[in-house]
Amino acid sequence: MSDKTLEKLRKKIDKCDKNICKQLVDRFSVVQKIKVYKKLHNIAILDPKRESVVKSKARNLVGKKMPTNSVENIFNTIMDETKKAQKK
Repeated sequence: MSDKTLEKLRKKIDKCDKNICKQLVDRFSVVQKIKVYKKLHNIAILDPKRESVVKSKARNLVGKKMPTNSVENIFNTIMDETKKAQKK
């Protein structure tokens, strides 16, 4: 692999990272709206059933394109940070 090829691949990674960050910001914006809704309606922040559904959807979306335990770990982290944001 040449240095130019590596650089092109790294630029693709940079673009992916930029998109991931944008999506995370969008997701956290929605989380804040959910936080307000839950507070107004006296709904618990933790919803294990919903978390299970989210992880299942993520596993199905990636299929065999990446290890399912990897995508589940990523979503566990996202949801952990989401719960922290809702508790503030």
